[in-house]
Amino acid sequence: MIDFLVAERLTLFTGKIGQRLTALACVIHALLMIPLEVVPFAVTLPGSALILFGLAVTGRDGFFMLLGHGATIATFYLSYNWLLGS
Repeated sequence: MIDFLVAERLTLFTGKIGQRLTALACVIHALLMIPLEVVPFAVTLPGSALILFGLAVTGRDGFFMLLGHGATIATFYLSYNWLLGS
């Protein structure tokens, strides 16, 4: 169903370094999901980033990898504001 969206593009971001950065981001997302359960529906954003990373790694798609890292930045920003307040 989603196969037509995933293609091998922007392979610069799916190389060895990109995959290691993605693995680190996935671990951080998993750890952030625990305290974010306090805020209703807050785990949607890190969960979405994990889905994007999964699609990117499976299809070697750098575009989805960039979308996942964008969701990671948004997750960090919103998590900081929601959990620590500003």
